[in-house]
Amino acid sequence: MHRTGSKELEMAIQMSARTVSSRTASSSRMSQPKGVKRDVVVDVARAICLFVVVLFHGIMMGLQPGPTGLQITNAFDGQWFFPVLSLFLQVMPLFFILGGFSIYGAWQRRARAGATAGSFIRERLLRLARPAVMVFAAVGGTLAILSFAGVPADLLGQIGFRISQPMWFLAVYIGCSAMVPLMAKLHERAPRITLAALALAVLAVDGLRQLTGLDAVGLASLAFVWLLMQQLGFFAASRRRPVNSRLRLMFSLSLTLLLLGAMGGWWSLDMLQNLNPPRFALILLGMAQRAIMELLRPQLERISVKPRIKKATEFANSTSLTVYLWHASVMSALLGVLLACGTPMPEPLSPAWWATGPLWLTVLLLAVIPVAAMLSRFEKASVGAFSAALGRKVVPATLLAVAAVVLVLAAGANPSSWLLATAALATSLGVMGAWPGNTKSVRIVSRRYNVFNPLRGRRMPL
Repeated sequence: MHRTGSKELEMAIQMSARTVSSRTASSSRMSQPKGVKRDVVVDVARAICLFVVVLFHGIMMGLQPGPTGLQITNAFDGQWFFPVLSLFLQVMPLFFILGGFSIYGAWQRRARAGATAGSFIRERLLRLARPAVMVFAAVGGTLAILSFAGVPADLLGQIGFRISQPMWFLAVYIGCSAMVPLMAKLHERAPRITLAALALAVLAVDGLRQLTGLDAVGLASLAFVWLLMQQLGFFAASRRRPVNSRLRLMFSLSLTLLLLGAMGGWWSLDMLQNLNPPRFALILLGMAQRAIMELLRPQLERISVKPRIKKATEFANSTSLTVYLWHASVMSALLGVLLACGTPMPEPLSPAWWATGPLWLTVLLLAVIPVAAMLSRFEKASVGAFSAALGRKVVPATLLAVAAVVLVLAAGANPSSWLLATAALATSLGVMGAWPGNTKSVRIVSRRYNVFNPLRGRRMPL
């Protein structure tokens, strides 16, 4: 009897404990803020943006003879149709909005898991700087070797300059990522005030730039414009989708103001001119692009489930940084191979240039895909353990990484600038504990794709 009573008491205690545990877990779940769910439309739109960026840079590249030899040019410089074309091909505003959507969800998940602002910033810095240091080292080393081999300095300078120009994105994105914990807090406390303050700051910088005629004044908007784009992504992540009537109004109003500003001389209709330094026009373009994306949501959702589209989207999203960082280098390497083989290069905008354009873009994409498949592992390497000591070094490490990219932007035509920037990035990573002695803490965790056809999704050792 005593044993039976003891067993019954033990069972009753266990059932009571389970009930309390269940209620506690339920209460905990209810008290936690709702996380940002993954959005397939955002994934598809990001993949499309990445494709457009590679397409845009690929189609603009032109080679033609000059007084000092071959000149790498923008094939569309001075063409009447380019400003209109740039409205469709300048997708960086939407790219930043989509990035804001994703990083807001990432910060929420990490914060709920107990991550501090310092650990999150370190994690983002490692994921951005690790792939970048590989590119910088490869470009700097290659340019140095070609210089010793006797390649004309003028041509090498042009190559270095062309490869360096897309790197503005890296500097800005490192800075914006470091600001996520603060900007997310401001968004949660005063979303509209934060957005309005950033918009007024951009307008003030644009006005001062207009009055003084100094383009350097606009450099302040490298922070204001892209942080505002990021905030629009936070809004997309934390609020319900606007109804179609509001989206149509947002698109119409944004596009109208964009065109009126161009007609009034506040900015150019050429969205490439409005990029560096950025102007308020990019904000209006980003809002119009966001409205179009949401209006096309049903169509994007339908195509997102198609097997090939799904695999292409997955590949693009998992290798996006690698594709962006390497596509200009791959393009330059292809041009070098064509020149070495004596391939005749058609004059930009000639009938032969237009006829061979689709083939050139196809070859470029086929070259970028395996490079991205092989090198994206550095994008996904684990970040290791975080400590309070590392937290105190986050700010100087981030500033050093940004300075390294700025050096390349300012002096990318000089091979030594790439090597100095590589050393600065490597130092930043070292300060953040990216090169620990324990190899297990830096194991590669990225998905491995078939190098020759990643869309088939088969795994193979790399």
